[in-house]
Amino acid sequence: MSNAFNEVFKKDYYQVMIIGSDVPDISSQIIMESFNYLESSDIVISPSDDGGYSLLGMKKPYNFLFDDIEWSTDNVFKQTKKIINENGLKLTTACSLNDVDTYDELVELITSSKNKELIKEIKSIAVKESIRL
Repeated sequence: MSNAFNEVFKKDYYQVMIIGSDVPDISSQIIMESFNYLESSDIVISPSDDGGYSLLGMKKPYNFLFDDIEWSTDNVFKQTKKIINENGLKLTTACSLNDVDTYDELVELITSSKNKELIKEIKSIAVKESIRL
């Protein structure tokens, strides 16, 4: 993630955001809202229920945000927030967006999502790949 932010900031963008590829509820509205938060904050994060985050936006490449983090644990957001506070940066926490990391989370998404097109697409892929949902 650090490298991705650095590369994009080299192109003279003044706000950069990264989102997970496994966040089915992300929308253009949420992304635009998050960019708007960066007008008055240094960093915007959308936490996820598993203790991580699904979206991270910054005004500058704060590479130290990626140091000493217990990745793939339920401490990621908490540790990141602590580093932000220790460095005197202003954080805005955006709406919670959950990612889909496990089979059970995928099944939960299918049973709880109101996005009928997404459910249809997931089921279609599952049939093609012989995955039982």
